[in-house]
Amino acid sequence: MEYETLDQNYNKEMAYREEVIKSIETTRNMIESAVEYSNTLAASIKQLDEDKYKLIEFYDIIYQRQEETERKHKDIKTVVSQQEDTIKRGGLLHSFNILDFNYI
Repeated sequence: MEYETLDQNYNKEMAYREEVIKSIETTRNMIESAVEYSNTLAASIKQLDEDKYKLIEFYDIIYQRQEETERKHKDIKTVVSQQEDTIKRGGLLHSFNILDFNYI
């Protein structure tokens, strides 16, 4: 009888140990998955940072081109305005009098 009790206790202990081992194995798998997930997140964050800097550079280029375009537009408006002023003052009309047929 004592042998049977010891055998039962041994079997219970072994079953408990198997459960503990399974639990440890499950925990280890969860930790490995969490580490893989963490590494994936870290890589994604790094890629986002790189993309962010590329986007900043892209917007800088666009802004520079926009400023250049606005400057050229302003220059063109200035030239057009100067030409209009010259025409209003009769400067170009006076210079066209040379082509008058009476001159020939």
